[in-house]
Amino acid sequence: MSPPIPKRIYLIGFMGAGKTTVGRLLATMVGYQFIDLDALIEQTYSLTITDIFAQYGEARFREMEAECLKQTLQYDRVIVATGGGTPCFMGNMHLMNEQGTTIMLYVSPQVLAKRLYKLMQHRPLVAGFETKKQLLTFVENMLVARHYYYAQAKIVLYCKKKEVFTIAQDLRRLIENAATNKNVL
Repeated sequence: MSPPIPKRIYLIGFMGAGKTTVGRLLATMVGYQFIDLDALIEQTYSLTITDIFAQYGEARFREMEAECLKQTLQYDRVIVATGGGTPCFMGNMHLMNEQGTTIMLYVSPQVLAKRLYKLMQHRPLVAGFETKKQLLTFVENMLVARHYYYAQAKIVLYCKKKEVFTIAQDLRRLIENAATNKNVL
């Protein structure tokens, strides 16, 4: 008999890594509820993430984010797609590791920059870069800055050029077969 699936699974990784897309699919596969943390923040505060950044700044956004992350503790059998910076602030990584299983979706800086370049106007932290090269440099620097937090994930999945369905299947196997040890796939 395989170990039980953790009751809370937190997907972490840089913006554009596919946490929401993979999380929705994985939740369907394992019969869990899905929560997108950014959507929960927007619903809770009746403001878009872009508006929160514009009106209150990043520091207040991070406080709101931590408050909403704590709301996810009321759920069992849930997969939460976090924001890219969620693990790096307010003790969030410790909370997620203590209360659930964290899974880091690793995507190369080049792929992230390519994805984000198309969505820059919707992403406050990357809005305003004029070239793909500037964006790539920013992504590389942020990945280095966030490495300490991302490296604390209980499971790391290197996505490479895998399709979303394959990534979700890989994660399903990992969480079903390896409850407590750090795993890399």
